[in-house]
Amino acid sequence: MNHQFIYSNQLYNFQRFSEREDFNKNLKNCMLSLFKWDNLSVLEAGVGMGRVTDYYFDKVKHVTLTDESKIMLEYCRSKYSTEKDKVSCCLCSHSELPKMFQAKRFDIFVSAYSLSYECIKRKGNKLQDYINNLFSLANRFVIIENTGVFCSDDSYIQPYAEYFNILSSHLTKIEIQTDFRFKSTEEAVYYCGLFFGETIASKIKQMDINVVPETTCIWYNG
Repeated sequence: MNHQFIYSNQLYNFQRFSEREDFNKNLKNCMLSLFKWDNLSVLEAGVGMGRVTDYYFDKVKHVTLTDESKIMLEYCRSKYSTEKDKVSCCLCSHSELPKMFQAKRFDIFVSAYSLSYECIKRKGNKLQDYINNLFSLANRFVIIENTGVFCSDDSYIQPYAEYFNILSSHLTKIEIQTDFRFKSTEEAVYYCGLFFGETIASKIKQMDINVVPETTCIWYNG
């Protein structure tokens, strides 16, 4: 997924698409049940539109939001403008995270649906070293990744297997359903075609469904 293109050209559609995800609120409920978030400091990497941030924002003391998109950071600054003393926004790619925040340790590090795009670029010791450096940034971690849309085998996650295995060797993994619910089959075909591709869109059309199954994994330590 080309996030820079999406944020520049498909921002409205991406927002509508994201609003249809996890209609049962499984992710929010799971995140808030992991531990108490009250009065903690959070570093959220790849904040996007702040959808996951909204889940815990009211509880924490301060949140530092990073993204490599100026558009997304400006969106979040506006979104949280009434609580600007509680929010810091930093233009920062995932590759820059360890160096950017090496002098500060947060209570919680959060990354939702984005860290995989950086980790897939690395293999072996380079991947392990990168993740170890991330682990130095906070006391607790909540790393969230999509592990399949319409998938019942390992074909979807295979490119990310090394990254997922490293996470699982350090953190506890929980698997949940974060299914999309669209208003109609036609809407599902349209949005999933934009963001998941024509193969998924064709399957939705063939099955004539408006609920699209998605599996999400959460890696965390408590």
